[in-house]
Amino acid sequence: MKKRTCKIMALLLACSMMAGCGSKPQDTSKDVQEAEESAQETKESSTEESAPEAESDSDAGQEAEQPASGETVNIKWYVFTSEDNPDKAKVEAAINEYIEPRIGVTVSMITQKEEPEIALALASGEDIDLYWTAAWANGRNYISENSAMDLTDLLQNYPDLYNSMPENIWQAAQFGGRNYFVPVYKEAAIGHGLVYSAEKAEEYGWDFSNVKNFADLTPFLKEAYEKGATNAWLPQGDPWLCYVEDTYTLAFRDYLGIRIDEGTTVENMVESDIYKDFVTLMYEWNQAGYINPEFVESKELPADEVGKMLAEGDAVCVQWTTVPDNIATASLRYGTPVGTMLETKNYLSYDGTFGSAYMVNAKTQKADACLKFLGLLSTDQVLADLFCYGIEEEHYTKDAEGYVTVKPDAGWKNDVWCSCNVMAPSLKVGESADKKERYDNFSKEAEISILAGFSFDSSKVEAEMAAADAVGQEYHYLLLAGFYNPEEYLPKYQKALKDAGIDKIIEEVQAQYDAYRSRP
Repeated sequence: MKKRTCKIMALLLACSMMAGCGSKPQDTSKDVQEAEESAQETKESSTEESAPEAESDSDAGQEAEQPASGETVNIKWYVFTSEDNPDKAKVEAAINEYIEPRIGVTVSMITQKEEPEIALALASGEDIDLYWTAAWANGRNYISENSAMDLTDLLQNYPDLYNSMPENIWQAAQFGGRNYFVPVYKEAAIGHGLVYSAEKAEEYGWDFSNVKNFADLTPFLKEAYEKGATNAWLPQGDPWLCYVEDTYTLAFRDYLGIRIDEGTTVENMVESDIYKDFVTLMYEWNQAGYINPEFVESKELPADEVGKMLAEGDAVCVQWTTVPDNIATASLRYGTPVGTMLETKNYLSYDGTFGSAYMVNAKTQKADACLKFLGLLSTDQVLADLFCYGIEEEHYTKDAEGYVTVKPDAGWKNDVWCSCNVMAPSLKVGESADKKERYDNFSKEAEISILAGFSFDSSKVEAEMAAADAVGQEYHYLLLAGFYNPEEYLPKYQKALKDAGIDKIIEEVQAQYDAYRSRP
């Protein structure tokens, strides 16, 4: 059997599923026109309406530039996007025309579709001021490599930016008590569940209201399989998280956790009863034919393909990372009406706030301009719409109520989750009118994880981590997807982790967690 990729071993946040959203938007067409006219008239004498300039002498890189009156500061901004976006130059010009008279800043955007481009640019000393990153996209390394500016003492000087998200988000986003990144405010709390086709459930008479655990899904999988489903159980995402998350909180990787009810001891979850129960159930489903052999190697299918499987009854359900406007967002994602079940609680943690973020390069002399710009991007609907959707009428349209429809062949489009604060841009057609309120309440009311604010530094156990990851690639996915008999392979996996040095890793995680808990 082929070995799975490293992807399943990382704690992916399923961020790509998250579309930005907000409350019922106002039509800003007039605002854009007035802004463009204002920009043209005042191009030579811009005004600044941003937060006060930062004052900090803790780092040379944190000294804010002091341009002469009317001088514009240009920042080089690395942007993550899943699209080719051939109209980048047009959108960049429109953004600069809008923001220059407001904050005395312009941007030069560099778009990339693969995270390593940022890493290579930083490593080579390229002139970068502001860049996108995430915990799952090398973000932690940028902190340890001193590529991320410590913003802790600067943030309070930019109230528009700081007040654009709840206080608990900034607290949970700290690394060692310091803020090294600005979260892209969205569903900062993390939870998981399953989604299914509402139309197919109605057609088949499926009632999932009494499904209390994964084993309760067996009769539905059996019926779908007997009706010809070839993917009755679809091992997409990481259903293990949905299964385990209300019992354990993951301390590091998929194999270390802390029992929520105990809260102090780091455990090897691969040796737990809950892990054995899950992989045993998956093996039973696989043996019954509910899992397609094509998934012997981990692969992620496009959302539209998954949606088609759900709508046609070829798959009963699929794992989903929960968001505030859960059903509407998942329905848009998969292109078919869905329902949800087996949802875990939503926990606010460091990884949740670091699911999408911006960092200021520690070497830049333009921290003030970067933070002014992030403050405007986080709060201004016109700027947010330009960056997410492009230029109105050319790249998207708005209906009478202000809802956005992005043109299928648009030369510019971005996902909100990797772009800007979810509270800023206009809503898209199909999103709930109260979505911004839902997002705000979702984060404010989320249960605080016992690991909120904690992030493990693996530098002392790098060799052991590499060895353990290699072991995981060999066993973890194939057990979770039911392709390995746990009676034979689970003991092998447990022994291989021991040989790789997992006990040393646990000891180091435990020491750091104890130090974290003892902080005042």
